[in-house]
Amino acid sequence: MKLPESDKSLLLRTDFADAAAWALLCKAVQSPSKEGFQAGVECISDPACNGLTLEQLMTVLTTSGDRTFAFVADQIALLHAGPELFGRRIERQPDGIARAGGE
Repeated sequence: MKLPESDKSLLLRTDFADAAAWALLCKAVQSPSKEGFQAGVECISDPACNGLTLEQLMTVLTTSGDRTFAFVADQIALLHAGPELFGRRIERQPDGIARAGGE
């Protein structure tokens, strides 16, 4: 799998069980904040990402350009009322995992 060329941060969908939740999450991350900040995020919904493990995602990410991080919309992010995004620093080392809660 090859990720698209983009100057935006990527949000990769790895759970395809709920299309409505995915649409809401993309809308939330692409909408301006109350303060007017708007993140540059590209939502990637490629069935080739469905169910990928962290190791498999790292392979895709490290072979797709010079990105330094990506966000992952996994089952947890799509099931919870307050979306959580799984942030992954792109390195070959297994550190750098964090969950950032949304409003």
